[in-house]
Amino acid sequence: MMALFSLNRRGMGLWAYSHVSVRIPGHGPRLSLGLSHSDQQLTDVRATAAMMAIEQPIRVGGAHLEIVAEWFSGQHGLGNLIYGLAWKPRSDLVLVLGHKIPTSGPIFGADKMGAVFEIGFTL
Repeated sequence: MMALFSLNRRGMGLWAYSHVSVRIPGHGPRLSLGLSHSDQQLTDVRATAAMMAIEQPIRVGGAHLEIVAEWFSGQHGLGNLIYGLAWKPRSDLVLVLGHKIPTSGPIFGADKMGAVFEIGFTL
């Protein structure tokens, strides 16, 4: 769950999601399925969306990486397919570099693709 604060005077908001996931034994992927809900501070409208994700661990040299892909349904700002790489240099830190394809166009909104960089901390 994340608390959101709008810089364009929409006040405080909320983004919450919940999912179930299973990791295939051995070096297999993690598969996730769930729901997401956001207030207008994130998506311009209150939006509930389905969510699916896959994470495949790989080893490059001594680094532990994951190939990741996640999809959120919907015709709103969170409706995206995002794929990329995740790296955990420490147990409490994750760095993600990816590519975002909005799913709000007639097929996919190719005019609003973008790079994604995420830094995550575990408290």
